[in-house]
Amino acid sequence: MFKVDVGLALASESNCAAALSLVTSNVPLIDNLSLMFYPEIGRQKGKMDWRERIHSDTEILLGKPVIKGTRLSVDFILDLLAAGWTEQQILENYPTLTSEDLQAIFAFAAECMKGEALYTLPSKAG
Repeated sequence: MFKVDVGLALASESNCAAALSLVTSNVPLIDNLSLMFYPEIGRQKGKMDWRERIHSDTEILLGKPVIKGTRLSVDFILDLLAAGWTEQQILENYPTLTSEDLQAIFAFAAECMKGEALYTLPSKAG
């Protein structure tokens, strides 16, 4: 018998949350069933599979997605990059991280953004 994470059935759930629900679920999932709800999370040949390097555990940083084996959250690393840190600086300051971990962060962020719509609002003429 297979169990499905309830979060998978919510149509209004964002892609990022959907992707994380697959990572954080402690119940078995049927790959074909999860792909039916969220086909964009299917593994593509040659594409980084962030699930091998990023996970979420309620016992670590209240369930924030982190690099496996660390307490370094995805958003923390993205904030470092946004602040101008280079890959080399991050790897030197956090020697447990690898280039593949950083690539997984980008793959995770890219997947979270798929299907999201961003709109530019016109500024009010003053």
